[in-house]
Amino acid sequence: MDAAAKTSQIKIAVFELIAYFSLFDVPISMERLVEFLPLKANHLAVSAAIRDLITDKKVIRIDDEYGLKRFSYDGRGAQLKLQQKLLERAERVGGLLGRIPFVKAVVVVNSVALSDVTPTSDIDLLIVTTPGRIFLASRLITVILKLDRARQSTGGRVDLDMLLTVRGVMLERDIMRQPDPHLKYWLLTARPVYGEKRWAEILQTSTYMHDKAPNMIWPRGAKTIDRWSWRWLDNFDDRWYRRYLKRNSEIADHTDTKSFVRIRPDIINIHQNDMSSAIARQWEAKRTKLKLP
Repeated sequence: MDAAAKTSQIKIAVFELIAYFSLFDVPISMERLVEFLPLKANHLAVSAAIRDLITDKKVIRIDDEYGLKRFSYDGRGAQLKLQQKLLERAERVGGLLGRIPFVKAVVVVNSVALSDVTPTSDIDLLIVTTPGRIFLASRLITVILKLDRARQSTGGRVDLDMLLTVRGVMLERDIMRQPDPHLKYWLLTARPVYGEKRWAEILQTSTYMHDKAPNMIWPRGAKTIDRWSWRWLDNFDDRWYRRYLKRNSEIADHTDTKSFVRIRPDIINIHQNDMSSAIARQWEAKRTKLKLP
């Protein structure tokens, strides 16, 4: 591929990425543009693409971020301050949950991770555990979060969004109903507040994530080896799994077409209203409007 064609590809990819994040009324930083770009490119190439897009009056700069021209990003400064406040709270809770021996990572997902926050935003957590402890972890974390919410007088409610084990799952099958295009960015924007290396290992070893973000700089070093004892807890966890499965199988809402449910010994993922299909439709409409290839 010649230099002109490569430059054109980068420019289109940068514009598409900025357009995608506009679905959530969120501009995107230079750092995220480089890391999330689906093709190999350095900061200089991305910066050049941004300059061309600004000259073409397709993109504008909002402080240190970039968004679509003629698109409103009102109150962005206040939004970033609120996000930082919620992330600081998530870090405190993550440090508390990290004291549980079989919790290996605590990750902020959804609106707070994406920075699409409002004063009513909840802090949604994805928890990574050792195998054979996921249902025990679910019970303990639920109790801890209830106690934490009782002490919290204003905003920033912390919710348990999902649990999975360090063995990982098929991300494209087990996280949301329609993985493309949202799953990639949902995973890349996720903010680990405890166990960053463990979370990175799960993403790096995923066949779905392979080559999705070729510019991402991952933590280096050998893969972590888990050691755990108290094997009798495996039986306890298995009993809770069977009880949990039976109880949730009796919930009528879980059979609704909008719901997405995965309950296995390696994952607990229950969403009454999965938005991935709606996001995919919104993205196709935006692509058509912007005449993206």
